[in-house]
Amino acid sequence: MAKIRAILVAVIDKQTLFRKGLVSIINSFAGINVIVEADNSIELSSKLKTINLPDICILSTEMSFAEKKALDNIRKYHPSLKILLMAEYQNDYKAVQLIHSGIPGYLLKDSPVNQLRTAIKILNMKGFYIDEKVTDFVENTQNDFIHLGLEISDLQLEFLSLCGTGMTSREIADKMGVGIGSINTCSKTLFKKIKVKNRIGLVLFAISCGIAGQISYEK
Repeated sequence: MAKIRAILVAVIDKQTLFRKGLVSIINSFAGINVIVEADNSIELSSKLKTINLPDICILSTEMSFAEKKALDNIRKYHPSLKILLMAEYQNDYKAVQLIHSGIPGYLLKDSPVNQLRTAIKILNMKGFYIDEKVTDFVENTQNDFIHLGLEISDLQLEFLSLCGTGMTSREIADKMGVGIGSINTCSKTLFKKIKVKNRIGLVLFAISCGIAGQISYEK
């Protein structure tokens, strides 16, 4: 009888204690092995050049704009790698945005251990797993901006979430890892899309949509 191959997993999280704990838990599951861990998607992208491709990649929704771009490249060049997002909040707009872009897995960080094992197995077998606690939120927000007649990019969504933090445009640019010119263009574009005249209007819009302060990326 042929031996069933273990599910190979990559774990990404810049919080070392959480990542190490998650790796330990996953390695305790029969038939599931963590073969690589990284602080962020940029580091993982480099490591994937020298190892066997994992089946599943588990990562936090907290990432910089540059890390999001690295994740996009990983997905482009390794389409068979299935991504399982781990979010702290049920109403994490960034996670929903990523799911709408094609990422197939979503699990809350406070989920029980047995649910993590189930999520990995189902995602590996069926290619899709969404935590039932967030299913309604994912479905209800899928067309929020479309209903408003808006197309909001990842960059614009990230900027909106930071508008009410008290940071200057330069500080927001530094945090997002983009140039000040990109931020100024983003701001002007949103003024026209949302039909507001200043940053206060953007903040009020972000609050009304429930995204203010929720998509707070780390530098």
